[in-house]
Amino acid sequence: MRKTGDTYDSEATAPDTPETGDGKRRFRLSGWVNGPSRAIALAALLVLLALLGRDVFSSWHLRGEIANLKKRKRELLDSLAADSILLKRLDDPEFLERYARERYLMRKEGETVYIID
Repeated sequence: MRKTGDTYDSEATAPDTPETGDGKRRFRLSGWVNGPSRAIALAALLVLLALLGRDVFSSWHLRGEIANLKKRKRELLDSLAADSILLKRLDDPEFLERYARERYLMRKEGETVYIID
């Protein structure tokens, strides 16, 4: 039934687009997405999801890489601090001699070095 004026017309045919009863048209999704339009809309949606998924994945990957680089930076700074301390200690001739003997197995002339594992 369709409302015409103040009364209902029972003999009127149903319109192509449903009405809410107050003369306003309802939105129907199936009315504008049929056949090829539906395929195009689905393809566009898939492309959009693929692009967003790629961005999300690359963002996740980059965050992991940033965390690894921060860890490596901390390790290098710690190594730099240790090397700076060693460099200051190497200014002492006695420490330098002991370090060279232990680290590089150096010896004075006439000395014999025995290595025991």
